[in-house]
Amino acid sequence: MKSKPRPYRAMKIGTEEWVEGSLMTHGSAAYILPENPVTPFGILKHRVDPSTLGQSTGETDRNGKPLFEDDVVIDYYADRFVIVWHRAAFRAKNMQSKCMWPLDAGKVTKVGTAFDKAEVLYRNAPVRSTAGSDDDE
Repeated sequence: MKSKPRPYRAMKIGTEEWVEGSLMTHGSAAYILPENPVTPFGILKHRVDPSTLGQSTGETDRNGKPLFEDDVVIDYYADRFVIVWHRAAFRAKNMQSKCMWPLDAGKVTKVGTAFDKAEVLYRNAPVRSTAGSDDDE
């Protein structure tokens, strides 16, 4: 059985819109073709910023969101990781210590991408419960 190729994601040039689909290059230009690119007017393609290209890991986070290279995820302890391709596998790279870990997709939550501003990444992060704290008095 032939497997379906993993899609790519990148930011369209001139906008901050993310697009997903198949990757096509022409010289130094990169394009994303959506799943059904053929239209009555020709082939639909989006010119994208090559520095924002990331391939799908083929996995989803614990909320069912698809994970791509350069996504930022957090674990239960609120540690932040960026998904990277390293030594023939997708890994989770700790954003503070830079240590690499195997990507355990079902145990992380996607909070943004490495291209988001810091305040966006921290605003989107869920806060851990502090049940049992001494502030209840």
